[in-house]
Amino acid sequence: MTFSRPTLRALQVSDSISLSNWLANPKLAAAMNIAPQQYTPDAMARYILSFDERVRVARAVVSGSSQAIIGILTVTIDERHKLAVYNLMVAEPGEAKEAVIITATMAAFDWLFDEMRVEKIATRISAHREGLAALMEKLGMRREGVLKGEVLSTDGTTRLDQLAHGLLAVDWPQIRSGTVEELKRMGF
Repeated sequence: MTFSRPTLRALQVSDSISLSNWLANPKLAAAMNIAPQQYTPDAMARYILSFDERVRVARAVVSGSSQAIIGILTVTIDERHKLAVYNLMVAEPGEAKEAVIITATMAAFDWLFDEMRVEKIATRISAHREGLAALMEKLGMRREGVLKGEVLSTDGTTRLDQLAHGLLAVDWPQIRSGTVEELKRMGF
């Protein structure tokens, strides 16, 4: 199987159309626990420009072969505690979905630990998304707990649990090596 690793680049206003289409997609919106909605180009541009590149950071995940945007990474950084709260949406992964998510996440973790100098990465995953939680755990993130009733459902009628995961910078080099070996075994 031919596989080209995704890379990260700055999110640009020209990415507005892709983002707007993804947010209007009922399946993707449900995965993010939001109501699907088609945003105007101006609304999307304002959203993209709202990232300050210091505390609120966004990156486009782009296909390694075509350079087309296939996802978005958003991060909120607590500078005092050197903590990054990480969110990744891969909207158009192609056939090798698991490998795309793993390699995009590895690129994000490398960037956050090496360039942004965070000491911990945390993420929260809807409790019903056990497959995604298992994938994050495969990437070395430790399940740190269940946050009971952490968020409201899309329609606002139910409180939903989230799974808290975290990874320390000191653990990343060894975990990264194991992940590279796992990708090789998978044929990537």
